Amino acid sequence: MIRVDAFLPWRGATGWRIEKRGRERLQAALPGAALSQSMMTLARSRGIAQAQPPWEILAERDGGRQSERTAQYQCAVPAHDDSPAFTAEARLVLPNGYQYQSVQASAALRIRLAAVEAAAGGVADPRLTIAELLGIFVAEWETAILAIPLALVEDPVAVPLAGPPVAELYVRAGEKYVDGRPEYKELPQAMDLAPLGNATGSQLRQGGISVVAPLEASSDERRLLVRQAVARMAANQWGFIEVDDDLGLERNLGGPRPAAVSTASEVPWVSSLGEPRRIPAAARELPERDDLDPHQLGQRQPR
Repeated sequence: MIRVDAFLPWRGATGWRIEKRGRERLQAALPGAALSQSMMTLARSRGIAQAQPPWEILAERDGGRQSERTAQYQCAVPAHDDSPAFTAEARLVLPNGYQYQSVQASAALRIRLAAVEAAAGGVADPRLTIAELLGIFVAEWETAILAIPLALVEDPVAVPLAGPPVAELYVRAGEKYVDGRPEYKELPQAMDLAPLGNATGSQLRQGGISVVAPLEASSDERRLLVRQAVARMAANQWGFIEVDDDLGLERNLGGPRPAAVSTASEVPWVSSLGEPRRIPAAARELPERDDLDPHQLGQRQPR
């Protein structure tokens, strides 16, 4: 599971409601959102070629919840046996004004590796590459801040903020229960981590990190921040101490080194007063957690 939780501190959001018109905007935007495009690219690269399935309301029996304050949708791409191979999820939760102070928009992608491997026919490695992980994070981040909030507002970037928006990036290999006991997978089973070098750590099940950046940051700026965030996760949480801030892309992944952008130092954002301020775009590690449940994470502390 790969997910981005965006916390949007919009002033007055505690009094907002998710209305029918907003849901219609969201459902119209999701098929063209960056997450949808990223998921379909992954599916087709692994031999699952088909038209994009529709986004649907996530029913309560499937773990969803719908109300004036919560909206959840999903889009599942089936493998050849009709079992879900890739499932994209979109979730919006309004703050209650007491424990939670920010609108939370979450975009996630679940990958059922067994179904993907069967579709590939054993010809190619079905695991994600590091470059694909970065692309998914960027797509989820853009979907979380630009598409999912359409359920509330027509232009998320134009709404004044009461504080800096935060994006929290998570990745988890997954788990299954055998005789009532959880068996955890390791990230190398789901991703090819060889380009990062040799891991010195033993915690390779999951990772999490938060990034502070303005909503109006460009895609290039977000890509650079995601590279830096994943590099920090790899070094500090997984023990890949040989990586640098750009993941050594030129050396290990065969691509060019990222160009320098303004987020390497400071980037502007507009406060709730409309006055230009300058804040550093920074990444902050999240503590290791064993309970990365998509319906609970991101609500553990006030925002």
